[in-house]
Amino acid sequence: MSRRSTVRRTRLAVTAAVPSVVLLGVVLFSHQPSIALLSPARGSSDASIVVESQEGGIPVTEPLRVRAAGGTLVDVEVYGNDGTPLLGTVSDDGSSWQSDSRQLPFGVAYDVQVTAVDAFGSEVTHEEQVTTTNPDGVLKALITPWYSQQIGVGMPITIDFSYPVENKVAVEQSLTVETSVAVEGAWSWINDQQISYRPRTFWPGGTRVTVAANLRGVEASPGVFGGEDQEVVFSFFRRQEILVDAKALTLTVVRDGTKIKSFPVTTGRDGLETMSGTTVVLTRERRRVMDTASAGVPKDDPNAYRVKVEYAMRMTWTGEFLHASPWAAADWGKNRTSHGCVSMSTENAKWLFENTEIGDPVTVTGTPKTQKMGDGVTVWNVPWDEWVAGSALN
Repeated sequence: MSRRSTVRRTRLAVTAAVPSVVLLGVVLFSHQPSIALLSPARGSSDASIVVESQEGGIPVTEPLRVRAAGGTLVDVEVYGNDGTPLLGTVSDDGSSWQSDSRQLPFGVAYDVQVTAVDAFGSEVTHEEQVTTTNPDGVLKALITPWYSQQIGVGMPITIDFSYPVENKVAVEQSLTVETSVAVEGAWSWINDQQISYRPRTFWPGGTRVTVAANLRGVEASPGVFGGEDQEVVFSFFRRQEILVDAKALTLTVVRDGTKIKSFPVTTGRDGLETMSGTTVVLTRERRRVMDTASAGVPKDDPNAYRVKVEYAMRMTWTGEFLHASPWAAADWGKNRTSHGCVSMSTENAKWLFENTEIGDPVTVTGTPKTQKMGDGVTVWNVPWDEWVAGSALN
């Protein structure tokens, strides 16, 4: 049976063995020892104690360990700098000890007091202070989607980091995606503080996804370490796509491969064309005031406007929406008259609003203006080979 360390232990009896010369070593070690300090044994014992620690501190992702070389541990006491004991367990043969905690806090100094005996019962002791990794910064990660059960199949997994990441390989290796059905997907770095994961095509409807970011102790940049592990579980809803043909001025809804609705719309007029490409529904608002002043357009500008709309579904951060436009009834299916939005009758906008989820992909075709990367969720406009090349592991 293994022995659990306490603040003070009863010393263990040791039976003498026969070697003529015995050198006892006690090793306190971390993942990659780099410093060795030799301390002379006390009394008449020829034993010695070696304490090893890693440059930069003891890793926080492993238990603290002590090992006896050529002898048996009889006492191991470890205290944090606040006086709290770090409990641990001695192995059955007395050759090693490790802390019960497998994850240590950052920047804590531990006083380690070790006693061991050699085969003749001669005792050797050593005291040493070791410190866990003390980061200059702690990396935090924001994972989206976040525990949502109704996300459209166009929404990628995105992780935003609190610090720029230099060691992208190590960080990306700590990320995993598990899906309830087979999906071909890949991570790709958007910039130094953001990485996204998407399949080759839209997610299969009903897919359940578990995203794990095992970042604790990972050095993302010099002196910046991941602070905690995270796991998020969510599901994608039915597979629905919204298709806008800016030449035919129609909007078609395809659900699970079947066209379920089609109706006339108007899109952006010359010079203010709706952008071609694929984005996703970012927000859903029952009513919204659209005001170009919020985008810095002067009130006397001929393109300035302020209008109340119903059933607004945002496609881009710069202001393209799907929404109702009863004032444009004469233009639906006939003329392009909007400032870039895709608008329709109130009846059709209401139906679309009630049958659309955040994350549903919207694909616009038939205009000379293409989607600007980063203006909303634009990952689907990146060719697959180029997307995969954005992985640090490729």
